Amino acid sequence: MDVAAAESDVKLYKASAELLAELQQKLPLLLRAPNQRPRKWILYTKTSEVIRLLDSFQEWPQLLDPVLADLVHALVEAFLAYCINSRNVYHCNGNIQTTHIEPLPRAICRLLYLFCKVRGHKVIVRLLNNEPKYIEPLLVCFMQWKQPSKSSENNMSWEERYIMLLWLSHLLLAPFGLNTISGFGSSNSSIVEPFNSMPLPDVAKLLLAVALDHLLAASKERESASLLIVRLALRKDMQAFGLPHAVFHWCTSELGAKQQDALAGQYRYVGLLTLLFGLTNSSSSTEAAPFAQHIFDTCKALATDSIAESLAARQSAPGRKLLIKIMRSSMLHTLALASSGSGEAEEQAESMLEDGIQILLEWLADSDTPVRQAASKALGMIIHKLAPYMAAEVVEAVLGCLEENMLLEDRRTGQLTAMTDLFTVDTKLYKKNLNAVDALKWHGVMLTLGHILFRRSPPPEQLSPILEALLTGLAFEQRSNVGTSLGVGVRDAACFGIWSLARKYTTKEVEAASLSLLSSSPHAVEGREMRSTLQVVATELVVASCLDPSGNLRRGASAALQELIGRHPDTIHQGISVVQRVDYHAVARRSRAMTEVSETVSQLGTEYHASLLFAMLDWGGCRAVDSESRRQAASTIGVLFHQGYPEVQYAFARELSSQILDLKANNVGINAATRHGLLCSLAAILQMMGTKRDGERTYLAVLSPLLDALDKTTGTLDGRVTADLTNVLEATAKLIAAVAQSSSASSLSARWPSFSSAVLPILDRCSTASEDDLLSVIAAQANFDLFTTLDDSSKMALLDSWLPAECLRQRTVYTCKGRIASLASVYPVLGTNVRLAPFSQRITAFLAAIVTSNLAIEIKVNAMEGVSAILSSRVAPLSPCMQNLLQAIAVGLADYTVDQRGDIGSLLRIASIDAVRSLELERLESESARPILKLIVRLSIDKLSKVRFAAWICLQERWKRYISEGKDFLTFEHQADISSFAYYRQLTELLKVDWLFDDTLLGFIASVAGGADDISQTATGALISFSGEQDESDRRRLLRDVISFLVRQLKAAADQEDREVVPLLDTLCLMREQFIEDTNSVFGHEGLDLLSLYDSLQTPVADIPRIASLIRLLSTLSSIPQFRVKAADRISRKLLHKWPKVRQAAVDAVFMLHSEAMPVELDWNASALKNKAEVVELRKSLGVAGRPAEPRS
Repeated sequence: MDVAAAESDVKLYKASAELLAELQQKLPLLLRAPNQRPRKWILYTKTSEVIRLLDSFQEWPQLLDPVLADLVHALVEAFLAYCINSRNVYHCNGNIQTTHIEPLPRAICRLLYLFCKVRGHKVIVRLLNNEPKYIEPLLVCFMQWKQPSKSSENNMSWEERYIMLLWLSHLLLAPFGLNTISGFGSSNSSIVEPFNSMPLPDVAKLLLAVALDHLLAASKERESASLLIVRLALRKDMQAFGLPHAVFHWCTSELGAKQQDALAGQYRYVGLLTLLFGLTNSSSSTEAAPFAQHIFDTCKALATDSIAESLAARQSAPGRKLLIKIMRSSMLHTLALASSGSGEAEEQAESMLEDGIQILLEWLADSDTPVRQAASKALGMIIHKLAPYMAAEVVEAVLGCLEENMLLEDRRTGQLTAMTDLFTVDTKLYKKNLNAVDALKWHGVMLTLGHILFRRSPPPEQLSPILEALLTGLAFEQRSNVGTSLGVGVRDAACFGIWSLARKYTTKEVEAASLSLLSSSPHAVEGREMRSTLQVVATELVVASCLDPSGNLRRGASAALQELIGRHPDTIHQGISVVQRVDYHAVARRSRAMTEVSETVSQLGTEYHASLLFAMLDWGGCRAVDSESRRQAASTIGVLFHQGYPEVQYAFARELSSQILDLKANNVGINAATRHGLLCSLAAILQMMGTKRDGERTYLAVLSPLLDALDKTTGTLDGRVTADLTNVLEATAKLIAAVAQSSSASSLSARWPSFSSAVLPILDRCSTASEDDLLSVIAAQANFDLFTTLDDSSKMALLDSWLPAECLRQRTVYTCKGRIASLASVYPVLGTNVRLAPFSQRITAFLAAIVTSNLAIEIKVNAMEGVSAILSSRVAPLSPCMQNLLQAIAVGLADYTVDQRGDIGSLLRIASIDAVRSLELERLESESARPILKLIVRLSIDKLSKVRFAAWICLQERWKRYISEGKDFLTFEHQADISSFAYYRQLTELLKVDWLFDDTLLGFIASVAGGADDISQTATGALISFSGEQDESDRRRLLRDVISFLVRQLKAAADQEDREVVPLLDTLCLMREQFIEDTNSVFGHEGLDLLSLYDSLQTPVADIPRIASLIRLLSTLSSIPQFRVKAADRISRKLLHKWPKVRQAAVDAVFMLHSEAMPVELDWNASALKNKAEVVELRKSLGVAGRPAEPRS
């Protein structure tokens, strides 16, 4: 698939300098206090901060190298200082919560383990202190800290055990005997026999006891414990005591012992096998000679026997992998001894190889990838050590695994035949079919071939079958039952094998290999054989680089191609140019590799062109899993087809037609995906042909068999509409459009008289089956292309079927997106024909009726998109059609439909704004344009950013002509800019334009009271700033106009929902609170109307937001003396409201009105009846007690 434009490794490289600087700053502070005293306890969170920094380097660990040594040395020194000076405080944490802190050694070991994880333990261990004097303190600390403490829950973590055991194994590289290390006294630790009775030094016994205790653990320290035992056993002074022999004997005997706990037994076997492999692999052939046969027999029994112990040993993938590695080491040691002339070793090698290679061949098909990798590597190493004749036999056995379950497919009939059923195979009649083979075994075999080629084990005479297998593997693909790819690993391993072949063998040796047509290029074209073996390999690598779905494999094939051309110069056609085009970075994105790279490479020669063209018909092209890749492949096929020679075009056309006709009728699953890709490819070819064709023979070869069997070509299009069927409908519509475009009306009717009547029902199904955007657009284009080929009578009949009288009653058929888009697409050609002209008005009236109806918002949006498409065709300004369209636009711009999804009317408003942009307002009279512009101005201050930005772009295009009269203004090109103060401040200038005043103010009301917090604050600030900057007389006139407008709107919206009323109330209160002096006269004049308006708005079913806004309105009126008592009366009554939020709002208002009389100790969240007496007293103090209740509306 396509890779991200900005990859993680690039981001890491750019940020690495800052990360390293932060790491160098935080690590010393973690180890030492500001006064440079070493810490004993570390906050867990502080350690986690450093760990997060180190984790970020896992993608590119080499970036740590400049500071790696300094950081590790700081950790090592702090750890050793703690071990020597403070080891007794490890368990003494007092009353400190151990979940928040950890001892210094644990924090250091966590960090050292992470360094090992990121950079590799072999790199980090070289940076540890290797002075032998630290064996004693490390060992003492380990034994002391691992003992559980009674006074503390602070026990050793697995990171500590892993690092300390690893460090001890590193210290055992000391170049003198362990018996010279004193200070331990006699060892009291008990270890298992036979080690306990051996006369080992005390330190050796302690180390052995510690390691054996953790060898069978289920965590990571198992690995470092086995390494410690191996280092200890293979020391010269320990070999003198016979320790290696004792370890071998103990390990093999333990492997055969019974174990009750299955889970513990699994880790037990892994630990024992890890130790056994370490001893076998680290020993020389002479040292391992006495035990090689016994070890091999033990592992063979574990690998093949069916007893419980053997099953437990090979139950896990690590166990099987270790068994392979141990047998590999045993066989290599025996082969080394046999090559030196040992007769006994030769007999052992013969028996080992016979059994071992058979086991390895079986494990090439293991279900776990690490096991297959280990088996393939083992076979590669063993084959490399064998005599040439024996190596050839093993290679033949490996290649023989590929023929299991392989079938041959007849190129003519598609019939499958087993390879064993044919004595001779005609390569021109049969091709390989790999659907029944084991993908896992193929992966293991390809890995094996790569390993043996990398070691140059096979002789050049054996390259032919190997190369044939690699080319087959490079084009291998299988799908699981759930659709996932099983062939990526096979192709990747084959790519590695080809890279190894190019690197290790000469040009002459590779060219000597002969390839049969059956096994060579899977994309070779009949009659166009390639010049050389290297050219075949290069061409297949080009195909893989351009078409493989896996990004890693495309890059791998590109690297292998570069190696092939670089190692074998002057053998590949246009080799340098090919490498430059099939670049490692160019093929990273699949879309670019499939289109741009394929097209440029195909121009370099017919070898690449024909192979790429025919490969596009396979699973990497128009048979791909995802639909977008199939569309890109079809587009590329259209380009490549017309670059080819006539014979290639004709052969490809025949192949394409035969593949389409061979498909089953049902359009589900793989069959539907294949039909989608093939039909899209055919449509792309026809579109590139156009009406002027050079090859009439090819054109007829493509179309004739398909149009003669149209039902078979399209398959079954009825039934439930699924994603698969939608794709097939899309491809079918593309094909019909391409046929109509590539043929004139006369030639189409002459060749296929019934074409129009046959495809009209199919196109109707494409238009009405789904609301998919892409399908609707393609179906509309197909309808238009077919419409242009019909005669007038057929056109009128078709339009009548699209526009029946009751069309609005049948939502799913006549108001679907595809039908509306089709009507809009044919509209431009109606005005040029007198007989068809009346349908223009019917179409526009139909679309306007949809927008003004009660249909779903999605249908209205589709209709508005149709309006936009029609307006793009320059409708006459004064025509009835234009009046219909303007009516639809006006309704759409003012649609504020809300449902459970939110403000879904915004979808229609945005679509209507797009329609206005398509409408050339300059062609309309001013009276016709102004109503539309008013609504656009209102939407340019909408609370929703997307609506606001779309409206501003539309308004910006017409600002100078209609608003600023040619004056300059600020432009805003990005959506983030239209939320700024400068944007809102500029729009406040529209309040000075008389005919825009009402709509501008309505827009500000929506943003001030209904928008998000940042939008509300910005719009409020702009409105207040504009008002405050006016002269006193202008400001008072402006405020009078604003308040009068708000009062009129409130009276008109008294019966509306809260979303209509609350923004008006809040804006009214805002203007009063901000300009008290300037609005006194206005509020004094409007006060009675506002009180009566309050009474009408205060309904028994009013919600909390409305009541809170009404209380705020009363609070603003209370500052006017003549309304103070009436406002206080109405506010104080709310102190006994049933809702606590309303009571709280009333409390705040009363406090601002008369804070001295307000009892502050009351709980206003309690029941209203509880505070009734206090409220009565409060009303008396306000002078409103005994007043009649406020009227109810």
